[in-house]
Amino acid sequence: MESGILDKIKKCIEQSKSTDSKSESESAMLLAQKLLMKHNLEMDDIEKHEISTDKGKITEAHVNYSEEWEGLLGNTLCINNFCKAIKAFDKNELTLIGKTNNVEVVLYLFSFFRKRLQELVILAYQDNIEEKRKAFHEEGIDFDSLTSKTKLGFESSYMKNYLLGGVHGVGAKMRLAIEQSEDNLKSLIVINNKSIEKYTKEKFGKLKKGKAINGDKGSGAYRKGLKECEEIELRGSELKGEGFEKKIVKQLNF
Repeated sequence: MESGILDKIKKCIEQSKSTDSKSESESAMLLAQKLLMKHNLEMDDIEKHEISTDKGKITEAHVNYSEEWEGLLGNTLCINNFCKAIKAFDKNELTLIGKTNNVEVVLYLFSFFRKRLQELVILAYQDNIEEKRKAFHEEGIDFDSLTSKTKLGFESSYMKNYLLGGVHGVGAKMRLAIEQSEDNLKSLIVINNKSIEKYTKEKFGKLKKGKAINGDKGSGAYRKGLKECEEIELRGSELKGEGFEKKIVKQLNF
């Protein structure tokens, strides 16, 4: 099979995802499907061809983080963006594995969502403190007279549960976008995952399952984080350009 046909089909698929016009997207995908049928090809053939090019090769990137929720965020973004995250055992570092363009998307989104969650949790905790102050006052207790250790305990518990809920909210938002996507995108996810699993197994061998992050999913902090982060919008006006970042917005339907 001539690579020119495979490149043409790939170009049609990419065009269907990048255009803002629904009719153009449908036309491009229809042409891709016709070419697949005409030349007796499957999406797996496109994937194999892509892997043989520099653009389609599996690559790695490394992300350092300081808190558990950040590691969970990186893993969540990988799961929903054609990548895999492997946590180092001796330090807070994730190895991101995937095709170059997908790894770039994860790196960008990690930076964006980490900063946004850090902003949101501070605002949420400030509101929570005011609510606690009023509740303590009604019980005849001066909140400000509590020991620093007690107040620090309130802060640590609230922030941990809010951020856990927040990461789960980001994941839920992305899963919904995938569920509402066209069948061809779902097929690409399966194919990409096979390529990544093969690469990971060959390079890292058998991996141990990571520990789950404990938190109170019934707490108000968790529920607030979940709700607020499901509603985060990644708009073009919040980004730095019209090229790569705009493509992310289109790809994730944000």
